[in-house]
Amino acid sequence: MLELAATFTDVAYGPEIRRLGRTLRKWAEPIAAWHASRATNGPVEAIIIWSPISGVVDVADEAA
Repeated sequence: MLELAATFTDVAYGPEIRRLGRTLRKWAEPIAAWHASRATNGPVEAIIIWSPISGVVDVADEAA
């Protein structure tokens, strides 16, 4: 992953590809961890509460 990121950050590529390379370098560890375990912390970061009356309610709305 880091080798690919280093390749994409080369000045021979356009700005979009270099940005992709920088993003891959920053996210290399979480991406590799996901592919190794197929686990994510997404449910922890975006908890949604189901309310039978009003449907899906964001936690931020519940605290207000």
